[in-house]
Amino acid sequence: MAATFAEQQKKEGNENAGTMGGFFSNIMNPKYQNDLPLDREGKEGTDMFIQEDRYLQAYATYFSKFIDAYRIEGIDIFGVMPQNEFNSAQVFPSCCWTAAGLANFIGKYLGPAMQEQGVEVIFGTMERRTVPPTYGSQSPYANMGETKNHGIDAELKWNSKIGQHFNYFVKVNLSLSESRIIEKDDPPATPIQQQDEGKPIGWQSGLISTGLYQTWNAVYNSTISSYSSNLIPGSLSYVDYNGDGIIDVFDMVPIADPSYATKTYAFSLGFNWKGFGVHAMFNGMFDISKYISDLYLFEYTGHHPLGFQLLNNEQLDAWTPTNTDGEHPALHLSSNNHDKQRSTYNVRSSAFLRLKTLEVKYKIGKRLQDKIGLFESFEVYVNGNNLATWSDLPDEFDPEQSQLEVYPITKRYNLGLRVSF
Repeated sequence: MAATFAEQQKKEGNENAGTMGGFFSNIMNPKYQNDLPLDREGKEGTDMFIQEDRYLQAYATYFSKFIDAYRIEGIDIFGVMPQNEFNSAQVFPSCCWTAAGLANFIGKYLGPAMQEQGVEVIFGTMERRTVPPTYGSQSPYANMGETKNHGIDAELKWNSKIGQHFNYFVKVNLSLSESRIIEKDDPPATPIQQQDEGKPIGWQSGLISTGLYQTWNAVYNSTISSYSSNLIPGSLSYVDYNGDGIIDVFDMVPIADPSYATKTYAFSLGFNWKGFGVHAMFNGMFDISKYISDLYLFEYTGHHPLGFQLLNNEQLDAWTPTNTDGEHPALHLSSNNHDKQRSTYNVRSSAFLRLKTLEVKYKIGKRLQDKIGLFESFEVYVNGNNLATWSDLPDEFDPEQSQLEVYPITKRYNLGLRVSF
């Protein structure tokens, strides 16, 4: 591919191809093929690319190899963009990203890989936001803005023994990172709480909820909501942040941490004593928040592809005149746009601590092995994965999922033998 490009440039009279300051490359996917199965198409607003380290790292490595191949042909690439359409519902995984997923890929994988190559990462082609309405046409696009990514990883290990037979260990690791918007084309009149500049990539804005209206008097004396004129006792109450007498988008402020992992930790511990051993590993995240799906929270929202409504245990504690301490807004038969607004009610902390693995094992001693004479080692074990999770989220959710849909955590138990002859 690289050789073909270079030959074409020279054929068209550009003998300096690859030496005139370099090229900008948008590493795109193949064109959409009509014979590809439609059920593999991505969904806009989701991360179709699997958000696991091995896949993200492999994709970043692909970029590096792409650049190396062109350099062999004498073509220097000074900048890359991972995709020109970040929210295109096609069958190719790299065509569908959320802002948080893409920021995570660029900040932790693609950015460091391109830094080693001496290549810039262009984070999107963005529409200008400061063009006045008198311009008379669609706002032009330009590569503008500056971001900063930094972080730290730390690991501690301790191995020791007590007496002659008791050995134990402890291992702890911590990873902290941040991707922040240093410069952005924010219109000058944008309130500081709604500007992108100075905030983390993937910052979340919304309304500040102060709870539920308890009486009709509270409703009649409340701030007008631009989202609904049919508020009742049990509706969510929001803060009129800018004090203009109406609840609307201008009252949205930073309300939560980014929805992607920026602070993770894990620790392992275990011991061995006369052939008997126990090993456990915990992992977790903190300073992370996610939006709970409408499909889960609200009784009137149906899951279109499946045609049924998800059951939410919180709805059992909905506000009623006889249950004024209820956590869930008053139930409705039809959509209530006011309660559905992104707010401190439906954007919640996804911090968690999980018992990821636990194994208990026993290994037969050498004296008994020699006596039996059938094998060199014999060990029996029982272990499990995802045995317990501590989180403020409802039990129906896996806090590690990129989206908080109802997706129960899968637990696994194993019983086995490890034998060598």
